[in-house]
Amino acid sequence: MLIFSVCNTCIGKADVKHVAKADVVCASASKILREEIGKKALLQLGVTIPVYVLTDKGKRLVLAYLAEFKDRLVIFRTGKLPYEVEGRGPQLKRT
Repeated sequence: MLIFSVCNTCIGKADVKHVAKADVVCASASKILREEIGKKALLQLGVTIPVYVLTDKGKRLVLAYLAEFKDRLVIFRTGKLPYEVEGRGPQLKRT
C-alpha cells in the first residue's frame, strides 16, 4: 500500500507534517509544499506541477511506471530538490 497526497493547493503550514508522511505528493500550486516537501524528495516528476516522491516504495512505483511509459523522457541528476525553472508553473498560493 502506498499513500498519495493530491489536490494540495490550499494546504496550510500546520498540515505539512501530515503530508510528509505520504509516499508521493503532488505539490499543486502550493508554495509551502514546494519549499518544505520538495527539499525532502528522493525524486521529482515534472516542473510546472511537480510531483515529489518521498519514500523508496514510492520511488519503485514511479520507476516501474516510467519503465512502461511510451513517450520520450528527459531524466537528469541534480544535487538539490526541488528543481524549479523561473517562469514555469502556476501562480503559487501561500497560505
